[in-house]
Amino acid sequence: MSGGNPHDVDCQEILERVYVFIDNELEDADCQRIRAHLAECAPCLHEVDHERMVKALIARSCAERAPMQLRERVLVSIREAQVSFGSSYPVGPGWARVEGSQAEWTQQFNTRPEMPGA
Repeated sequence: MSGGNPHDVDCQEILERVYVFIDNELEDADCQRIRAHLAECAPCLHEVDHERMVKALIARSCAERAPMQLRERVLVSIREAQVSFGSSYPVGPGWARVEGSQAEWTQQFNTRPEMPGA
């Protein structure tokens, strides 16, 4: 990957360790070796930067909450599936069979207590 220029650290080793490097889970000496390699190897640096961007995008996506309208549509779809399959779903503490309008069902679903161990 170095374009013919030899490195102290093999490009394959860098790419195999990219995640632990990005997560700062390596010893200082290992980090220094990888940083030195990245300073002289543009393809590996590009790959590490790409992985950092992907990791940041995933972190940002996990922090976002779905819009209420989407959540309500998903809940309605679940309810329709439950009605289609009958009452084979368990009903126990913290869960209730819900009758009524979408707004009532959404209200009850959003305010139900958490299941033990959940």
